[in-house]
Amino acid sequence: MKTRNRFLTAAAAAALLVLPLSLPLADSAGRVYSRCINGCNAARQACSGRCADECRSLFPNDVVERNGCLDQCKDTCLTQEKECKDRCQAIKNGVSPTEP
Repeated sequence: MKTRNRFLTAAAAAALLVLPLSLPLADSAGRVYSRCINGCNAARQACSGRCADECRSLFPNDVVERNGCLDQCKDTCLTQEKECKDRCQAIKNGVSPTEP
């Protein structure tokens, strides 16, 4: 269980590092929003790939544990994707993404 929690924490931190720290300047808010969403989607796909690799290496012979690991990890990826897309929407609406 500790190993899984450490993995999930590491996966969450890695996914946050994948997200762009600053958005490139663009001519329109729509373009910035589109790039932001594409970045969120790419981060989710990378996170899901890391989940598969890590869970396979943590539980090579136990399918039930591996599937549980995958479910938890992918839930974390989806949560991070939603938060990322919420930030994109806030940027599109002209609201600072650091505001609650």
